Amino acid sequence: MMRVFSLNKILLHFLLFFLSFNLSGCVVLGVGTAATTGAIVADERSVGNILDDKVITTKVQYELSKSSKNNSLRGVSANTYEGRVLLTGFVTDIEYKDQAEKSAWLISGVKEVINEVNISSKNKSNTAQDLWMTTKIKTKFLVTKEIHSVNYKVVVYDSVAYLLGIASTQEELDIALHTASEVDGVSKVKNYILVKNDIRRAD
Repeated sequence: MMRVFSLNKILLHFLLFFLSFNLSGCVVLGVGTAATTGAIVADERSVGNILDDKVITTKVQYELSKSSKNNSLRGVSANTYEGRVLLTGFVTDIEYKDQAEKSAWLISGVKEVINEVNISSKNKSNTAQDLWMTTKIKTKFLVTKEIHSVNYKVVVYDSVAYLLGIASTQEELDIALHTASEVDGVSKVKNYILVKNDIRRAD
């Protein structure tokens, strides 16, 4: 009995670690099991929906790669929350921007495609700076008690912050937008957050 109990306990801890890494997108080292479990419970999506979003993102990225003519869609990235796919990055022609959106719609489970792909002759993103701003926004969300950070996707491209996810209330949404706008270097915040009771969340 003791061996079975110990094995089950080890498996439980491994499962919690695995879920926190794969479902939340990051692992905070040194955080106990209770805190990790709390982060999972706080997510507005079910575990199944979280996994669905990850699968959709992977399939969209694959479809973009497959549909890319002469690497025309190599600059496009996808993020998904509750089946809503946010496309960011750049392409060199409107034709490719439309192709990126069509590619995303081919994937089963996609409910909305938000096409924020820029048309430019080259990548305008300062990758290091954009990544720093993305990290800064995520960190601020994490330490702001009014914001349930696990419920947001944050992408910064060419100094523009794109926010996707679910806010419990309009007040939380407003705080999230303001918090992102306060980060040094962010030129604009584009809001694709829905309030928890938004009718668009209905299946």
